Amino acid sequence: MRKLLSLLFIITLWLISSFPSSSAAQKLIYDLEIDEENWDSFHIRIVAENVNQDDIILVLPKWRPGIYVELDSYQFIGDLHAYSESTEELSVTQLDENRWLIQSGNSSTVRIEYDVDHSSPRFMMSYLSKRYAIVDGALNFLYIMGKRHLPIDVNLRVPHGWKVASALSSGEASFEFFASNYDELIDSPMLISNFKEYYFTLENFPFFVIMNGTANFDINNFLVMIKRIVDYQGTFFADYPFDRYLFLVHVMPQGSSGGGLEFSKSSLIILSKELLTNNLKKAANIIAHEFFHAWNVKRIYPDVFASYDYTTPERTKDLWFIEGVTSYYADLTLIRTGIWSERDYLDSQANMIKKVEENPERMITSLEEASISIWEKGYLHNGTSFYDKGQVITSLLDLSIRDKTDNSRSMDDVLRFMNQWFANHEQGYEEDDILRAVNAISGYDHTVFFNKYISGTLDLPYGDYLNCAGITIQTVPIFDVVELNTLDSKIVKIDSASIPYREGLRIGDELKFVGGLEIKDQQSFLQALADLEKDKPTEVKFSRLGKEKTITTVLKTNDDVQVELGYIQDPDDKQLRIRNSLLGANPF
Repeated sequence: MRKLLSLLFIITLWLISSFPSSSAAQKLIYDLEIDEENWDSFHIRIVAENVNQDDIILVLPKWRPGIYVELDSYQFIGDLHAYSESTEELSVTQLDENRWLIQSGNSSTVRIEYDVDHSSPRFMMSYLSKRYAIVDGALNFLYIMGKRHLPIDVNLRVPHGWKVASALSSGEASFEFFASNYDELIDSPMLISNFKEYYFTLENFPFFVIMNGTANFDINNFLVMIKRIVDYQGTFFADYPFDRYLFLVHVMPQGSSGGGLEFSKSSLIILSKELLTNNLKKAANIIAHEFFHAWNVKRIYPDVFASYDYTTPERTKDLWFIEGVTSYYADLTLIRTGIWSERDYLDSQANMIKKVEENPERMITSLEEASISIWEKGYLHNGTSFYDKGQVITSLLDLSIRDKTDNSRSMDDVLRFMNQWFANHEQGYEEDDILRAVNAISGYDHTVFFNKYISGTLDLPYGDYLNCAGITIQTVPIFDVVELNTLDSKIVKIDSASIPYREGLRIGDELKFVGGLEIKDQQSFLQALADLEKDKPTEVKFSRLGKEKTITTVLKTNDDVQVELGYIQDPDDKQLRIRNSLLGANPF
């Protein structure tokens, strides 16, 4: 197949050179081939027409929107070559991990060919097997520096019987697509297989559910859930910010969970068979989260995301708003559409509070700091989560707004306000605009709230805010805690039933080192514990009556807690109005 393509390329170049034009438009063509004789890699060909420049720099993104870690995709790029219009091979030099220099000699048309290795599992959403392929553009497609704005023709060559699902515009021929620029290309993943396709319309907008893989579950119920989610969130914002939308769903045969990744006109959803079979409501929550991102981050975005720079991380202190608010509204979507019961909703909020309270780093790293430091710490770091704590903070902020305005305003209005004033004007918000929007909607200055709980690390007063909706909170501690004096490293609290106590620690012992880190006071103790793997034994050196001792034990700074949410018995009128408005009447 590659020999035939090369011959066609030579003929095309001869025809082009026979009719030269000094004003010919620059054009990019991207071809992706899946060779049935080689299931280990994608073969990609880029043809740049009428570039006419001496040097071309190719770039592979170091990151991609929606995943806030630096990617290692460069190590999977191989066999990269470049050719002139006369098929002469051009010099290619790798400048660094993610950039390559082509000395094109002012060639009007340059052909670039390379392979992307998929012989081993890749991070997140790119995969190739004999049964299906998932193409995440940022992990596979190089771009030409200075040419990201050019339109791109995309051609796919796939195994017989396979189909392609993508939000890209379709071309005239099968397996031909069109992207208005490079940003749209990598914002449009592709699911390639012999998938099943489902379809519905709302407000004359078409929605497609692409199912790759099988599971023993009620597909009709699943589709009804998706339609309710789409209907509710579109009504919430009073618009759909796209001409069509695709849910690209891949069913994993192994595992028990799932996840997703948002794009402007589609989402990639990975769900395990077990999840679809036993917990369809959780699958619906993942769908609701990713679809809400079609507004929150794809339309309502921080100013730093207005024009992506793929060569360096784009930092913002507002990832808590991007992810935490989205998680909160995924939950509200399910309760307000009747997919969840009130008990489901309360249990989900209790679980988020439990996660926050059991994480010792909540007292060290603020939400804003966690948003910025994700690039260094990574998703697997067990520190402050801007997903979990961001969701809890959004819940408390929503209740605060409802309380201050006698339930005439809420976070619903904040989101709609930001959609109107930022998204509809196609501009990003600045870092302080979230607080400004909250203050404008509520008519109350929430600066202290933001300083304490978003910029700061003070403990969250759950009961004060939950009471506004007549919701009670009960925490049941599971003791296994060590607490130090605030001024030195002496233990002032240790439960006699805890593991450290059984291993020999006592009140009055002076900690010296934990896991190799020196302990001077409670703050350094918290920092040491934040770096430890949860529930893994670590070496502890301490002093008792002048004698040095060493033990290996499991340390925790805070009690494991069981959190239960419920309703007060006799709520007043305001509490009832807030609760009923928050949870929403079920229109279905």
